[in-house]
Amino acid sequence: SSACAAAAETSAAARNASDRCRSASAWALAASARAAAPSAARRSASDWASAVAARSRSVSNSALTASAWAAVPSEVARSASAWASAATVRCCSASRSAFAAASSACAAAAETSAAARNASDRCRSASAWALAASARAAAPSAARRSASDWASAVAARSRSVSNSALTASAWAAVPSEVARSASAWASAATVRCCSASRSAFAAASSACAAA
Repeated sequence: SSACAAAAETSAAARNASDRCRSASAWALAASARAAAPSAARRSASDWASAVAARSRSVSNSALTASAWAAVPSEVARSASAWASAATVRCCSASRSAFAAASSACAAAAETSAAARNASDRCRSASAWALAASARAAAPSAARRSASDWASAVAARSRSVSNSALTASAWAAVPSEVARSASAWASAATVRCCSASRSAFAAASSACAAA
């Protein structure tokens, strides 16, 4: 019984101690809660401010998104304009390159043509010099030929005069030739007539003798 009473007292003391400990702990928690109340209020206010800022950021982001979507057509237009400008630049660069190549080719052709013209001019100059030299070399021969041609012309003129004289003489001899021809024809006709007469006389004489 004494042990049980002692155990009951010990248990009661332990419960009392535990109650006091729980009370102290509850008081400490209440004190801590009271001490943390301003901090919680500040945290709540900070959370509310953060929520308001997040909402503002969300609204701002929505506005920025809407602005970005609204700027899409202009961006597309700028991109198309930039692409067209780049294409124009490339086209102009290609055109300039082609023009430069064509200019270089034309310049090369012009140089070749100029060289050919110079060579042709030199060839013509050499040919003209050779012709002049040949003419100078042929001048004595030409003079001799000119003298020979003059003598030939004089001889031809003399022959022409002589031929004219012979022609005039021949035309002057035509009447006598005609007369001679007529006389010869008459003589031949007379001979033929006499021959025919003799033939007829001979035939008649033979006929008479036969009779």
